[in-house]
Amino acid sequence: MISSLPKDILDKILISLPLKDAIRTSFLSRTWRHAWASMPELLFIDDSIPSTYLNANFLLFVDRVLLLHKGPILKFHLVSSCCCQVAIDRWMLVLSRNGIQELVLDLGHDEWYKVPSTLFFCQELINVELSNCIFEPPQMFKGFSLLSTLKLSRTTLTDNGLENLVSSCPLLENLWLTDFNGCTHLKIHAPKLKVLMIFGFFEDLHLGTPKLVVASIGLDGKAGQHDVAGGTKSNLIQAFGSIPAIEELQIFGYFIELAFEETPMVPVGKFWQLNMDKRFPFKHLQNVCLSSFSDLEANFEFVKFVLSTAPMLKKMTLRSDGCPDESKVLRKLLQFPRASKQAEVIYI
Repeated sequence: MISSLPKDILDKILISLPLKDAIRTSFLSRTWRHAWASMPELLFIDDSIPSTYLNANFLLFVDRVLLLHKGPILKFHLVSSCCCQVAIDRWMLVLSRNGIQELVLDLGHDEWYKVPSTLFFCQELINVELSNCIFEPPQMFKGFSLLSTLKLSRTTLTDNGLENLVSSCPLLENLWLTDFNGCTHLKIHAPKLKVLMIFGFFEDLHLGTPKLVVASIGLDGKAGQHDVAGGTKSNLIQAFGSIPAIEELQIFGYFIELAFEETPMVPVGKFWQLNMDKRFPFKHLQNVCLSSFSDLEANFEFVKFVLSTAPMLKKMTLRSDGCPDESKVLRKLLQFPRASKQAEVIYI
């Protein structure tokens, strides 16, 4: 009978259900009456909450679930337009005492939620995903020793805050930063990082990521004038010299264009020789995608450089930004030498 199932099986069944249905199982039998109260995963999503609990009563609903819950809470997801600082702080305190490993806060756009200091002392955290939050690690923060994945979207944080946060997570493998505020000089030093996603407005990008395999980098809007040390090297492009293991690379926005604008005194044809020291900086690179590709000389030089220094390259995809003469672009691309005999250039 279903009531005689082991607890781990009951938990798997309950976790697979929307929260409102998991709670309703308490009416099935005496065995199921309190089964939901020990679920290790709690997902509070607007469309999974009983209609009677929406709006103001949503806070009471979450409070009641956490009050009745017994045992560890390993995973906690909150996807809601509700953003009550006091209430969420209260929930974070409960989570900090129950071994939280995965935390997802996807909050509404109306208000910003400031992450409380209690979160920064949850040493069991493995996965953290935050949106519409103010993320300020306290001075006493010593890092997340087990954190593997960090995704920050529509989040406010400082340059030093980001640098200290990332460098204090020795096992970090996945980092996503999108639509962020407050930091423009990005310094990311993560020895085990494998996947990096960055999209936003920034001026400098310094990477210390020797094991990075997949990178997607986009600059949101033109940044104007920047101070570049020595006037000969681009702080943005130097990031490419710190990703020796890269296999997949996607670049979009104004990243390439701005990198060249930073060094107006350097001839376009010699730009990469000055900014890259190794003969084959992309020796493991297999796939490249360059979005918003235009007929600017800067873009052609980037493509030419990658093709000539990526011996393992399989495919390069160039997404057109509305070039007026596509046949001219194609003829120019065909003239570039390739280090990889199997490299395919797709222009769309």
